Amino acid sequence: MHCLVAIDGSKHGNDALLWTVRHLWKEGMQLDVVTGVGDSIVEFAKAKGAGMVVIGSRGLGSIQRSLMSFVGLGSVSDYVIHQLHVPVLVVHGDGAAAAADAEAPQRKVCLAMDDSVHSQHAVGWLQAHVLRSRDEVHVVVVALPVPYPILDKTSAAVAALEASNGILDETSAAVAALEAQQWRASTERSLDYARSLAAKTAVAISGAAAAAGLQGVTVTSSALLPEGGASDVGASVCKYAQDHKINLIDVVCLGSRGMGSFKRSLMGFVGLGSVSDYCVHNLGCAVAVIKAEAELLPAAAASGAAQPAAAVAAEVAAAAAAAEAPAAAAAAAAKED
Repeated sequence: MHCLVAIDGSKHGNDALLWTVRHLWKEGMQLDVVTGVGDSIVEFAKAKGAGMVVIGSRGLGSIQRSLMSFVGLGSVSDYVIHQLHVPVLVVHGDGAAAAADAEAPQRKVCLAMDDSVHSQHAVGWLQAHVLRSRDEVHVVVVALPVPYPILDKTSAAVAALEASNGILDETSAAVAALEAQQWRASTERSLDYARSLAAKTAVAISGAAAAAGLQGVTVTSSALLPEGGASDVGASVCKYAQDHKINLIDVVCLGSRGMGSFKRSLMGFVGLGSVSDYCVHNLGCAVAVIKAEAELLPAAAASGAAQPAAAVAAEVAAAAAAAEAPAAAAAAAAKED
């Protein structure tokens, strides 16, 4: 792999280079070092055909980052992540110092994923370029958010309640309890799917580590409760990293869909901004944002076809409808009587 490390003479840039040598270097890797602003780094990476870019981050706060962007001096790491279609690893200053310790303890590697082809690509990239002996790997899946059901008199379940209890107001306690019951059931199904996906991925990573002859690799899987917007999903990942002390020499890997600037701004406006952006800005460890050109992804991603997550959402909705079927039958029987 051809790895490009961007430095600017600062401690952050030097830490990124040191982190790369200590924790990414493998025999046969081609390593280049470049200095410059965001657009020159991007152009150099494209010209050299770099397969990965590593860059240090000063860790600007949200206010300072917004002010710098306002005057045209936004984050270089943000620019590089958004403009390149290759993996970009951002090393934060508060975590890079631990790279100097050659006798560092077991490294923690967190893979935050969903069931998209972009996450599938991230799994393969982690196995090929990040995984080492003695790594402690955490596979984390945030379950799909489930909308809260709003039932009215056209709902079979409400009709069944009305048939047995008389005329019901749509705001009655009985209807509210039914809505809560359906929401809890749908959320549990979504969480079960996330657990299954995380567990299957953990088994695959364990198998890949064994096949590569890596020793002492441990892999655990976790499913996190679904949240609302993408920023909430990112917050769930960051909280998991904090709770499990994923910092210092550790790294969080996540796939990215590589939204364009217009779509990214529009999604951010409605509260569905980039999960990878949120993690890069809020985690204190190294963060690998893994992207790829469309031709390197499965055909479904390149063609814009429905992603697996959409199918799962449809399954959850279908399961909720199936749960209403007995109630519908009861309502029909009550009317016949």
